[in-house]
Amino acid sequence: VSQSRYSRIDLLGRSQHNLDRKSMRELVEGKRVLVTGAGGSIGGELARQIASYSPARLIIVEISELGLYQIERELRDTYPNLQMTCLLGDVRDGAHIKQIFSEHNRTHHVL
Repeated sequence: VSQSRYSRIDLLGRSQHNLDRKSMRELVEGKRVLVTGAGGSIGGELARQIASYSPARLIIVEISELGLYQIERELRDTYPNLQMTCLLGDVRDGAHIKQIFSEHNRTHHVL
């Protein structure tokens, strides 16, 4: 399973894009970053990439308890010094999301 995540084959025939890792590091390093949908394929990959750039804190939000548990375990195992907050929540619940942002002000929301 982990090998498929790093496959260079794109079944949709799209061209590959090179990431500007220096700019990504400057955007994330030392900042608080919130990722919604962190237990999904896209949100999980964003959380992994962000964790690798030493954010001050990574806040992950996921609707699925299992998805949240799995990505939390992976990130804690891979980045033991990562400051991370894991929250169960649904982005469709506007009041809850507003509460999350008020509690974690000055946070960059990625997805």
